[in-house]
Amino acid sequence: MNKTEFYAKLSTPANDPASLALAAIQGDGEAGTYLRGVYDQFLAFSVEVTAFSRFDLEGTGQGEAYFATVIQVVGYEILEQLLDTFTSIINQTGGESTLVRNDLLRRRLFGNERLGPIARNIVKLWFTGNWYQLPRNWSEKFGPAPKDVTFTVSANAYVEGLLWTTIGAHPAGAKAQGYGSWANPPRIPEFGSDAVVR
Repeated sequence: MNKTEFYAKLSTPANDPASLALAAIQGDGEAGTYLRGVYDQFLAFSVEVTAFSRFDLEGTGQGEAYFATVIQVVGYEILEQLLDTFTSIINQTGGESTLVRNDLLRRRLFGNERLGPIARNIVKLWFTGNWYQLPRNWSEKFGPAPKDVTFTVSANAYVEGLLWTTIGAHPAGAKAQGYGSWANPPRIPEFGSDAVVR
């Protein structure tokens, strides 16, 4: 199955795009190989914009669910355009400083009228486990997405949100840290170059 045939299959009303994408990632064949490459791009983008390692992101167990969510809501072609733009920026800034790369990401991806809201929603997915409905002006300009409503991907997505690790806390009702854990304030861990030297 080539890319054109895959798009045709995704656009058939009887097919659920997210289920097809997940089946292709987990399966063999040309479509599976191709989609695993796109999924790897999705994870590379996610690593860049969340500041968490691929190991940490995959450790949540939510990568495939978030990948499928984005496909389900906005479609495969828009996601692929976002990831191609990201890859182009990374390739263009290979030897440049992080500041140059971040500037290009901000201007060409997050500042893009079509791709920016989706990129921001992918960040929100990882941190909160929620897909947030795209802005009304996005839907008016680029067309409504029938599944574009605010929702929590799954109960596990809430529990595995990166927000909890970032603030040094645990989700209410899950992953209890032990007796008396709320007696102490959360400690925000230091990240890479943000660490304060004392």
